[in-house]
Amino acid sequence: MESMYSNQVWDLVEPSTGLKPIGCRWIYKNKREVDGKVQTFKARLVAKGFTQKEGIDYEETFSPVAMLKSIRILLSIVAHYNYEIWKMDVKTTFLNGSLDECIYMNDLLMFAKGEIISMQLLQEKFKIFRKASGLIANQSKSAIYYGGVAEITTRISSWTAKKLSYAGRVQLVKSVLFGIQSYCAQLFIIPAKVMKAIEGYCRSYIWSGTNEITKKSLVAWSKICLPKTAGGLNLTNLRLWNKVAIIRTCWDLKNKKEILWIKWIHEYYIKSQTLESMTIPLQASWMVKKILKARENLGYVQPEDMKNKSMIRNIYLKMVGELPKVTWKNIMCNNEARPKARFITWLQQQNRLLTATRLEKWGIQVDSRCVMCKTVAETRDHLFVKCPIRRYIWQKIMQWIQITWRNLNTWNQMQHWIEQNTKGKSAKSRIVKMIYTEYVYAIWMERNKRIFEQKETIEDTVAREIAYICHVRASSTNKRMLQHCKFPR
Repeated sequence: MESMYSNQVWDLVEPSTGLKPIGCRWIYKNKREVDGKVQTFKARLVAKGFTQKEGIDYEETFSPVAMLKSIRILLSIVAHYNYEIWKMDVKTTFLNGSLDECIYMNDLLMFAKGEIISMQLLQEKFKIFRKASGLIANQSKSAIYYGGVAEITTRISSWTAKKLSYAGRVQLVKSVLFGIQSYCAQLFIIPAKVMKAIEGYCRSYIWSGTNEITKKSLVAWSKICLPKTAGGLNLTNLRLWNKVAIIRTCWDLKNKKEILWIKWIHEYYIKSQTLESMTIPLQASWMVKKILKARENLGYVQPEDMKNKSMIRNIYLKMVGELPKVTWKNIMCNNEARPKARFITWLQQQNRLLTATRLEKWGIQVDSRCVMCKTVAETRDHLFVKCPIRRYIWQKIMQWIQITWRNLNTWNQMQHWIEQNTKGKSAKSRIVKMIYTEYVYAIWMERNKRIFEQKETIEDTVAREIAYICHVRASSTNKRMLQHCKFPR
């Protein structure tokens, strides 16, 4: 940077209207001694001239480097006339070249390791350059990017103002955050610390709705990332996805030797060896070592995966493997109920709802009695099975869909009935799982309404609302079946 400034390579100007500036990038190279030790670290800032068109942006090209033929001719003349050769090193040779054309280039990008020491060194160099040139960086036009984390925190900050349910937050995390990271993971290897930070922000946003990392969570993040059949929400496991992306890159290294960066790795590291048996070079970068170590997992890549566009997805599913399935998987899969109702039911099935007895165990002083019947302690089993108000609402719904119902007194009995009647793909099983999910949500919301708003809804009204929502949410086939059902008075 100091050489560029002293040679007056460029001038800082305001962009002119109608002119499209070209980009730039840093070229790094290590100058080594005979024994292979690094002597100097060389860096060069170059403009992306390949984006220009001959005859429009320039007429001819030149290079300030002498051709090999010219050197040979000079050496022949020296040998013929018995001259002496004196060597002279011209520093910053490339910066002394002159240009006839006026070229506009974008601001440069600086890269550093994501650690405090590297950032401090980079800041010190900026201060030295500022003293030498008198130029000050424009804070409003400067930005720092930390491997995707900054973009994620920015998005989360914009979402915190919105009052979203748990299910709404999960949907945002699914569709946006993991879309970003799935794309980034295929471009470069994401360090473990960055992955941990990303998971922390996603977890904290789901459970707390904030853009700051907290330890509050009703269900462990590892369990949330499990498939629905295994008791999770089927969120992508970022760490495993990143590992799979490295395996895909290693497979490319083995099979796509026509790509430029792969040619470079074969030329400098693999050479005449085979990828499976070669020793990983000590002087290789951290990223290259990670890619080469992934050869141990190449067995997950099958011939049929190579023809499939979703190759990474197929490898990911193979590495997830067959997990033990929960008995209530049918309730969560192919459920036509609202997403927020499905999420509350998912928490209920794992006994993670914040009932009064659970809050008491955490040392929070609350009235432990059931707010619905005001008789016994509020537990999950009582609230959704034993409470008389809840029984009345469920009885009304069963009469509506014309199912003969006998009261079940324990959680296990109720759970067994639900699991048995939600099996298969019949219209009846789909209706039962949707009704049960909306019923659980309605009971939980009525409980919260009575606690926090001191308001009550008549039991018949709650049952009618459940019936109305299920009729609206049902598919065309199930809707025709529900049309024959009349709500009891």
